[in-house]
Amino acid sequence: ESERLAALDRLDILDTGREEAFDRIARLIRLSLGVETSIVSLIDSHRQWYKAAIGTPHKQVPIQETFCQVVVRDKAPLLVTDASADSRFSDNPHVTASGGVRFYASVPLTTRDGHIVGTICAIDSKVRPTTGNELSILTDLAEITVNEMELRQLAAVDALTGVATR
Repeated sequence: ESERLAALDRLDILDTGREEAFDRIARLIRLSLGVETSIVSLIDSHRQWYKAAIGTPHKQVPIQETFCQVVVRDKAPLLVTDASADSRFSDNPHVTASGGVRFYASVPLTTRDGHIVGTICAIDSKVRPTTGNELSILTDLAEITVNEMELRQLAAVDALTGVATR
């Protein structure tokens, strides 16, 4: 866990402002999967923080309330067609709330050195059958997201001296 958190820290992206590249990825998730909510998130030791989110008023949630903690723990994508019928999530406050989460699909954001620093998620209040394409789409978008984060990090460091430029 300490190595994962160090990898997240190296990206220097937590608590930064909105950026069009990540907003665009959130829009693509929502459009391509036809869901109500899409999120590009980073997960530290106590919260899931949203770098980009469409369809939710939240900017972050406590880690214990997140579905994404399962993705990070299991180091694998997660597809839930009906969260109210899934024993892992049926008591979650985001599921039990009026209009709560039913459909949830997420894949990890894995750095080049193999650390999961967050997730991208597609969420809906309706039970949805899976087409099999959801996780493939999210996997490709997750790779684009990580590339963007790592390129952003590289751009902040002078290639010749290794000195941070910001």
